[in-house]
Amino acid sequence: MSAITCDQAIFTSVPGVMGQGYRIIAASRGLKPAEKQTITRLSPSHDALCRLPEAPSQLGVRGPSSGFVAGTPGKAGRPSVDGADDRTDDVRVAAAFYVLPTGRLCAAYSCHAGAEHTGRGGQRVYTHNVIFDADEFALCGYNPCNVFRAMNAAGLTTPQLTPTQPLPEIQLIVEQGSPLQGSDVCIPDRMPIILQALLNEQCMIVNTLDGWLDMVEALLISLPGPLRSKIGFSAGLRYSTGRPHRLQLLFDDGKAARSHPAGPSTQYMDCTGTQRSATGRQVAATRTEHGSAWLTFVERHWKQGDFGGLARRTSRNFDDVSPCGRERIAGLYNQIDDLPNAETADTLAAVAGHLESTNQGADRELHAEWVQTARTTLTDRFTCAAWRDAKAHWPTVVSLWRRSTQGTAFAQPLIRQLLQRATTSAPMEAAEAALDVARDLPASDDSAAHEAMLDDVLGCLADWIASKSVCAAGPKEKLNPAQLDRLQALCDRWRTLKPDSAVHSRITEHLLALRQPDESVANG
Repeated sequence: MSAITCDQAIFTSVPGVMGQGYRIIAASRGLKPAEKQTITRLSPSHDALCRLPEAPSQLGVRGPSSGFVAGTPGKAGRPSVDGADDRTDDVRVAAAFYVLPTGRLCAAYSCHAGAEHTGRGGQRVYTHNVIFDADEFALCGYNPCNVFRAMNAAGLTTPQLTPTQPLPEIQLIVEQGSPLQGSDVCIPDRMPIILQALLNEQCMIVNTLDGWLDMVEALLISLPGPLRSKIGFSAGLRYSTGRPHRLQLLFDDGKAARSHPAGPSTQYMDCTGTQRSATGRQVAATRTEHGSAWLTFVERHWKQGDFGGLARRTSRNFDDVSPCGRERIAGLYNQIDDLPNAETADTLAAVAGHLESTNQGADRELHAEWVQTARTTLTDRFTCAAWRDAKAHWPTVVSLWRRSTQGTAFAQPLIRQLLQRATTSAPMEAAEAALDVARDLPASDDSAAHEAMLDDVLGCLADWIASKSVCAAGPKEKLNPAQLDRLQALCDRWRTLKPDSAVHSRITEHLLALRQPDESVANG
């Protein structure tokens, strides 16, 4: 949660000494003339909000979900309109976002504010604009929809037809995540095509039945955060050549957008046909094959309805959001998500490259996330694995442990888990394996724990030898001479490494007992 400082501007139509047409009726002192001109040119006027379809869409979603703007005007709990006595059940709302000539950003929220006071009939369109520095966009999670939610919390989505003059500068408290839920968002089958067009810096006009505000947020959080300030958009506004935003989501009921081609760099996409929910409900879906790691990464989250996770992962301050940079970022995320299914040997082979990455910033954080996920995955895997299956990976784990300080930190919990598995089923093999990590102890806070782990391995070996030398059920259980020689050599090596260990006297005593001839055989 962060605070951003904003100027304000209200654009609507009210009668006054300056006339009765649509204009900026109030603004903060900090607003520049060039900013006012752009806001005036891009703000909607009479009959500019998209009408809702006659019937609900296939998924039963009408207009914005509660996840987009809490307290959106509706039949229940409709906010009052300052200075307007008329009420209506028309609950259309819209939003826009764009860069101003000064480089500052404008987030604009539009709704109806009572009946038109002119003879045109219909509803007055009211737009509240907040203007803030582009440097503060990161504090919003690079998500203008978070700004709209903050506007609602601050009461700015309730029309004020007699505002104070001038409007004060305001601080908005903005969240950084996204509360979108999979059940809220309608994902058209052509959504990947729309996203790819935006990544290719094309303009998109998208005709869809409803849910424009949720859909625009789903698209924005599917882009790398630093790219989003360049995606000027409108959602829920009728098509107008005077609003040439990069992305326009609307209900093109009069086919005005289709009949006004804007040039070769603009695509018109009709998504009023079959649609699917983010949680998987689908009708006649059309799949588009692609080789993009970024689209693969994004579509995985769409299918899972995990918009919060998607927003968190795409809203980092990435240094490189070029096509190559995006593919590298998405490739790392895809690897992280695939780690639970990756072969253990392949994961261990890739560890060093991630540990020794020279990347900085967000890329470095991604490599660290990969390492953490890989360590957790492997630790869980070795917890359940039998030693006979896991011991093939022991040399690689030890090699990582010796490689560097970072390698030691990564491998230490794996070594501990593998030795625990070994002592359970093969104490002698565990003691032999532990010799590989008995020298050159890592200079870290784990040194004491590492020593304790080695003492546990030796203690388990002593208990195992004791079980062979004294059998509670009766006669001694003998080991063959080769096994005894192997045990003796093993114990001699451990005595050299840990001469002060009290375990050695126990092991020596039990080994001597094992080497004594069996009394029953001797008497025979």
